[in-house]
Amino acid sequence: LVTISAVTADDSTDEWSFDLQSGIDGSSFLPIQAQPKTLVHGSPRSMASVKEKTGNGVHRLLNKWVVVRGVVTVGNEFGGPSYLQDTTAGIAVFDASVSSNVVQGDEVELLGMVAPFNDLFELTPCLLLDKGSGGNPVDTLFLTATEIMGQGSAEPYEARLVRINSITSVTGINGQPAAAWNATGSGTNYILSDATGQVQARISGRINLANAPVPSGAFDMVGVLGQFFSAYQILPRSVEDITP
Repeated sequence: LVTISAVTADDSTDEWSFDLQSGIDGSSFLPIQAQPKTLVHGSPRSMASVKEKTGNGVHRLLNKWVVVRGVVTVGNEFGGPSYLQDTTAGIAVFDASVSSNVVQGDEVELLGMVAPFNDLFELTPCLLLDKGSGGNPVDTLFLTATEIMGQGSAEPYEARLVRINSITSVTGINGQPAAAWNATGSGTNYILSDATGQVQARISGRINLANAPVPSGAFDMVGVLGQFFSAYQILPRSVEDITP
């Protein structure tokens, strides 16, 4: 039995394995088949620091456990992932145990593993550590299509709640004008145009905007900014995210 006194621990979050060996004769030992692990979590980090990338574009904390705290912008509207943001950045969270227990405006603290999916930064799996107050507001970024598409490798707008004003046309991916937000399967993509350029919107079949008519004139759209490989996508959460 070894005791180390008066130690100071770093405020850290990580998972460690123990090298455990066993034997039957008291003189020779071999590792057991499944080594035990322990997961220790510390204080929340800013989302911007959690999303940092190395020089070659790989997330510095890839496959590492992290703790974050922020306000939920998407709960279970899409059936996953959920989204939340703090004052520095936004993230997607893919875990049904979180999505089914949070709503927009909840302040939450999460433990999750950094595991991007199709170039969207995600935490999965996740554990809801704490749920604080509800009904909290979040800042909405006013952006143009060109600003979204040209944000660069740092991706400061990814997973944030954004708003595009004065959208003048909506077409399907095939280029044909869209009269309604038809949504099939997990969702349908559309092309939005403003005075600066174009950006995609993805309409989930689970929200009440699905199959509603596209506004006949110019309109504004609010949504979280998702990503599917090189394509950024605005994901509105309900009909209330469309303002003619």
